[in-house]
Amino acid sequence: MTYRAGTWDRARRVVLVVRERSGELFLDHFWLLTSPSRKRCEAPELLAKYRERGKAEGHMGELMDVLDPALSSARRPKTHYRGKKLTPEKTTEERVR
Repeated sequence: MTYRAGTWDRARRVVLVVRERSGELFLDHFWLLTSPSRKRCEAPELLAKYRERGKAEGHMGELMDVLDPALSSARRPKTHYRGKKLTPEKTTEERVR
């Protein structure tokens, strides 16, 4: 089906995804709001693409969790201050000691 919110310039495609979970009384469901038309991409193919995208974004999030702390907290000696190169006796390493 399609849906158009009052502020949108055009209608968007809405796909209802329903999944049965073992041991659960009620069905699990969620909505996909997307731009590709039904002619361009059938619902099963669309769901597969969104799952691939979600998996890729999850991997990117894990990568950023690993890299961010190491890069942001790495101690590097300061070699320049206000555009001028520091002399060896004024490096950050020596001032920290």
